[in-house]
Amino acid sequence: MANPEYSIPRAFTLCQGNVEAVGNVVYLPIYMVMFIQHNTQRTGNDTYKFDLTGLA
Repeated sequence: MANPEYSIPRAFTLCQGNVEAVGNVVYLPIYMVMFIQHNTQRTGNDTYKFDLTGLA
């Protein structure tokens, strides 16, 4: 994330701990992997996002 060529505004890391945010890095429990959605609308870049709307 420190490399400006990548222009990554936020990172998600799956871990064995609880939800935690440190700077621009969000740590999520491994079981949250089921909420990752692949975004195919962008051409040239594969992006993924978390859809947590089902938890509300």
